[in-house]
Amino acid sequence: MDVPNLLSYLTQRAERLFFVFDLNEDKFIYMNPSCIAFFGLESTDVRPKVLLHMINNEDQLM
Repeated sequence: MDVPNLLSYLTQRAERLFFVFDLNEDKFIYMNPSCIAFFGLESTDVRPKVLLHMINNEDQLM
């Protein structure tokens, strides 16, 4: 199994949250199923500020 397929396999089955965010496009380009379920989303098509409001203020980077 090559590295990209292995990484995809691992993140798809992980209980931890994994995501990839494109800073230039200001959007999520990948969220693993655990991340989508944790935030109660239906897809990765979500504005970052929506998720930011779900995170405790003390855990946000300022």
